[in-house]
Amino acid sequence: MRSSSRSAPPLMAVVALVLGACSPHPHDTDDFRWTVNGPLVISHGESATAADAKVAGVVGYDGRCVTVADRPVVWPEGTTWDEKDQAVVLPDGTRAPVGSVIEGGGGYRQPDPAPQGSDEGVVPMLEACAGPTGEVAVLNLASSPTVVPEPPG
Repeated sequence: MRSSSRSAPPLMAVVALVLGACSPHPHDTDDFRWTVNGPLVISHGESATAADAKVAGVVGYDGRCVTVADRPVVWPEGTTWDEKDQAVVLPDGTRAPVGSVIEGGGGYRQPDPAPQGSDEGVVPMLEACAGPTGEVAVLNLASSPTVVPEPPG
């Protein structure tokens, strides 16, 4: 039986390609943190991943936490709170006053652990504002939440 060394290099190339496809790409990493800004928790940075769920519901405010569908929210970078008008100002400038309905891409999770480098006050704030499930809504970093228009009445 004669063996051929010609098949080894192509086989090695295939193995290298397969292993390379399974390895994390240097740009496919998450580099983000959460900060407290008044009654909001804001996500800063970049994430290579995004959740597939829809975060939607009525914007609420109890004097310490802004919620959507009675869950505290981690808002995308650029979101601010207008105390005077009691409104979330979304990154594109759209205003979502308390009582309005918003929706955006994201998901739900437990607040602990927060991403590395997050403010120390993030987890206690989210836990204090979370309902019985303990879940918080997390809007995707690159998402553009929208205010859902009220149906004609």
